[in-house]
Amino acid sequence: MSTAPRLRVLLLTPIAPAPTGNGLAMRSWLYLRGATAVADVQLVVVPVWGGGGLPTIDLPGLRAVMLPPGAGDARAVARGWLADPEWRERYARIEPVYPPALAVPPSMLADVLAAMDGQRPDVVVAMRLPMVPLAVSVAEHFGAALVVDLDDDDEQFFRESGRPDLADAVARLAVECLADAAVVTIANPLHRSAL
Repeated sequence: MSTAPRLRVLLLTPIAPAPTGNGLAMRSWLYLRGATAVADVQLVVVPVWGGGGLPTIDLPGLRAVMLPPGAGDARAVARGWLADPEWRERYARIEPVYPPALAVPPSMLADVLAAMDGQRPDVVVAMRLPMVPLAVSVAEHFGAALVVDLDDDDEQFFRESGRPDLADAVARLAVECLADAAVVTIANPLHRSAL
């Protein structure tokens, strides 16, 4: 009797998963632990919020890599977004871009492909909104399902903090990219209406 091949998951996160400490790191850890229970997982960390190294994570079926953020010269970042005609149109609809998303442009697809070493994901999981444009790019490239964990309602947070510019940038990015997701999750059930 043959067994079915294991599901292949690509987990994109802006912080290294950890069982303790930062809330996003712990939430990423829960996703990682759950995914490795049923799938072979490629973890790609792009440290948008905080550097540090990639800790040793000993989970079966896990391959992990850390990629440097793509942010830098604003013109170079814009060229990365504008290199692809489809992303050029999307960029026009989300400009000005939510600043953390500039560190993870969809043009990092080539870096992710190299890190995956020929593996093809069935599912691409993005932790937090800034990771979503890259996740959409990868999911489209492979024809994979897209799962997004927003963690928090950033739009509401920025509106309540008196930062309507950032709230609007978050809203534009969410409208443009979340429609591609098969599943979107959020930590606080009270924020469900924002989805």
